[in-house]
Amino acid sequence: MKSSWLSKKYFHKFKTDPKRTVKGFRIDAVEDVMCNISINQAARAKKLAILKLQGDPSAQYALLWDYADEVKRSNPGSTVILGTNQNLFDRFYVCLHALRMNFLAGCRPVICVDGCHLKGPHGGVLLAAVGIDPNNNFFPICYAVVMRENREIWEWFLTLLKMDLHIENDCNYTFMSDKQKGLVGALQELFLMQNIGEDIEKYTHQCYRVQTYLKAYQHPIFPINGRDEWKKSDLSPPVPPKPVKRVGRPPNQAEDLK
Repeated sequence: MKSSWLSKKYFHKFKTDPKRTVKGFRIDAVEDVMCNISINQAARAKKLAILKLQGDPSAQYALLWDYADEVKRSNPGSTVILGTNQNLFDRFYVCLHALRMNFLAGCRPVICVDGCHLKGPHGGVLLAAVGIDPNNNFFPICYAVVMRENREIWEWFLTLLKMDLHIENDCNYTFMSDKQKGLVGALQELFLMQNIGEDIEKYTHQCYRVQTYLKAYQHPIFPINGRDEWKKSDLSPPVPPKPVKRVGRPPNQAEDLK
């Protein structure tokens, strides 16, 4: 019994449920084909099916120049920057024009920045900057994929963010990291204004008004064409980083094989 045959036979089941455990798949497959299947065969079959379903991560790096050109074509005014080191992928930054304009038009002057490590075969870190719309929802501004997280990378990311948002006076914005929430202590001031007969709405920031909320979503994000319709770039395709092999079995795989 070959893993490649199992992968083809049960591909539709992995397509409908990609998170299906290897143990559960093995039990169902043994009952179906009436043949012994080892846990390693089942694991390889799932790996082949997921690879066919999601594509080879290493092959995606060669499309980045074409993808960057397509994003800039479909969404004029967007900032898309791809950085390489001797043709080896190093960093990738995206700030869509619609998100930038909507944030400036209707979101609060609050910017939250954070990063998280990616679990793919090549590792890396995802950096993101988000705002808060008038309805207290997160509003994406820009993101970047980098290979490491240090001060130099954060300075690069924040410099691009500052240029995209045309920030000249940092005092007009509040920057938050690690989800540290600010405190609002205006209850006594509001009660005092009511007592002296002042109109509270006069002291309400524009970001709380319905018109401002509508401005935050007035610029649409235009879809890109399919990969077959992308304009081919003349630049040399980036080479994916070396796969990251961590010590020990990955936690999700260990749980999968139980």
